[in-house]
Amino acid sequence: MHSAIQKMNSLKLNKGVKYVQNNHIATRSVEPDDAKYEDQWAPVKIKLPDAWAYTTGGTTQDGDEIVIAVIDQGLRAQASLT
Repeated sequence: MHSAIQKMNSLKLNKGVKYVQNNHIATRSVEPDDAKYEDQWAPVKIKLPDAWAYTTGGTTQDGDEIVIAVIDQGLRAQASLT
């Protein structure tokens, strides 16, 4: 099993990867300004306020655009796809 740092260093060597950054905790910096927000059922249903606890998008503190990519290793090789 590779540590997160080892995996990040490995990804940095991949020419197809532009940038690798460790996860950082962010907090919401804005509140909804929609007067009817409390009347809407969908934001609560999809747990939107929980997502805002991570980020509201935009840029990092360093001015970099926020782009999210998830690497999921829960796949098995399939002969028809290789």
